[in-house]
Amino acid sequence: MKEYGENAGKSGAKLYLTEDEEYVIKTVSKEESEMLSKMAPKYRQHMQGSSLLTVLIGSFGYSKPKEDERRYVVMKNLAPKLDGHYRKYDLKGILLPEKAHNVAFRAEKWSKSDIHGG
Repeated sequence: MKEYGENAGKSGAKLYLTEDEEYVIKTVSKEESEMLSKMAPKYRQHMQGSSLLTVLIGSFGYSKPKEDERRYVVMKNLAPKLDGHYRKYDLKGILLPEKAHNVAFRAEKWSKSDIHGG
């Protein structure tokens, strides 16, 4: 497994990719973990049909003595092995309806042809 970016998201969550890049493992807060648990039945029902949402495989946590519990979510990678020829957007404010007008798009990676015009 390899770490993907030091602080890949605005939240500072750590992201890890499996060696084959088929799965992403993301650290989540206790609040995010609880929210995902509450959403699970409706998410599962929604995913029975066609969807562009990320496929969530599961979530888990673990703790060592004298350490806080660490929580993770495992997701199917939407675009494994693209060799850098893609654009990735980080959507901000999408969980809170009152902040929906404040959604920002931030391009993370561009293909060489985008950068050099070829």
